[in-house]
Amino acid sequence: MKNKVSLFLLVLGFFLATACAPQGVSHSQKVMPTESSLSVNVENIQNNHIKMRLLTLVHRWLELVENPDRKSKPFKAIIADDIYFDFSSGAIENFEGLEAWLKGPASSVAYSKHDLSEFSFETMGENQYTIYVTMDWEGLLPSGEHMTAKTRHMWTVEDTPSETFARIKTIDVEVLKPFAVTQGK
Repeated sequence: MKNKVSLFLLVLGFFLATACAPQGVSHSQKVMPTESSLSVNVENIQNNHIKMRLLTLVHRWLELVENPDRKSKPFKAIIADDIYFDFSSGAIENFEGLEAWLKGPASSVAYSKHDLSEFSFETMGENQYTIYVTMDWEGLLPSGEHMTAKTRHMWTVEDTPSETFARIKTIDVEVLKPFAVTQGK
């Protein structure tokens, strides 16, 4: 794989050197990279790909949770069949429990927004990952009161690369700054 990537980059480098050389410069004067000067770290590329898939999953989750409609069906594409979510409002052990959470605690706010920080992940096995992410949350109650909180999430995720999204198996939420009514912005 590394040789194919190196060869591709060598050819790309030749093309760019040829195409981008100033007018009037002969072919022999153009600088062309050698295969030994091209270094590709395939492991970094793979890790970045995994990181982007996992971040995409987190953002998709938040897109669905923050949507005021909070429809449950789209969640089926991002959760595993066997789930366990430990939220401050209680545990969720199946899709029906997630539906109840979406209609209950998640719908108790008129507006919800999460800002992510401190994202990291660990590989736990082939296509198995643990995600760690801190979230600053802001919400608006139907009464117009503003709320804030800060939480630290640990998710276990299974990834089937042929599927659009990886799937969440477990979520464990630690409350770092309790949910509290604050002055509006």
